[in-house]
Amino acid sequence: MFTMMNAARINVGSQGVQVAEAAWQRARAFARERVQSARAGSAAKSPVAIVEHPDVRRMLLRMRALTEAARALLYFTAGQVDRGALGDAAAQARADVLVPLIKAWGTDIGIEVASLGVQVHGGTGYVEETGAAQHYRDARILPIYEGTNGIQAMDLVGRKLPMRMGGVMGDHLAKIKATVDELNAVGGELGAVAASLADGVAAVETANAWIFEHGLADPKQAIAGATPYLGLLGTVTGGWFSARLALAAHAELAAGSDDVEYLRAKIVNARFYATHLLPRAAGYLPGVTAGSALLDEATVEGLASV
Repeated sequence: MFTMMNAARINVGSQGVQVAEAAWQRARAFARERVQSARAGSAAKSPVAIVEHPDVRRMLLRMRALTEAARALLYFTAGQVDRGALGDAAAQARADVLVPLIKAWGTDIGIEVASLGVQVHGGTGYVEETGAAQHYRDARILPIYEGTNGIQAMDLVGRKLPMRMGGVMGDHLAKIKATVDELNAVGGELGAVAASLADGVAAVETANAWIFEHGLADPKQAIAGATPYLGLLGTVTGGWFSARLALAAHAELAAGSDDVEYLRAKIVNARFYATHLLPRAAGYLPGVTAGSALLDEATVEGLASV
């Protein structure tokens, strides 16, 4: 049964990635064609394509960075499942940890990217002619079926994090730390990526320690912060894959590849992710370590009051 459910959850995570990709491609094409207003700070007063405007470019970069990170997580998770099926116990353990992550974080990314796609289109994104709103509707079911994302989060902290008393998660974080070391060795523009990723790993380790201290004795404490924990781990893991793509691109450029524009885009992605997205990781931490006390104060009667 769990083999079947894992396959289904990976497939749903894949749907999140594919909706994000479709939304990103549609928004990118629209932003290159839609002409509106002069470029900020430019002496020229003639209107330009909206891709020239900083806020639109920020949204497009966010869409691309999130989509590529989620896709890398999807491929890596599927690869670990395949290796596990061939008898690699360590790969199977990694897959067990990552399946709830790709299902939940991957589908949350699908919603976020599809929503940004509507925003890039402006008012026209809310009507049917563009197709942007369809992506958002398609994405919205994904966090619900094959186990809601809240259930995935509870599975992550209740079953997967305690595997080998946190050893499997520790192995995962060790791989991210190894990438931090590689980034630091390269230095330069990737050094800032390393610092941001290291901060994210530290936040995950703090959350892990809190859950083991408080959540094992009282599972309600861990479950209360399960969804923020999944957001924290997903954000950091996505940053890891973004950084690995940047390292691979840097190596290709150093080897003399002439595919400069494509490879530079991977490095820009990683820098954007580190600057704009990885700082969100620390913001999830208070939701993990708050436990259930504040949630318990919100009584049924209090929630029903006007």
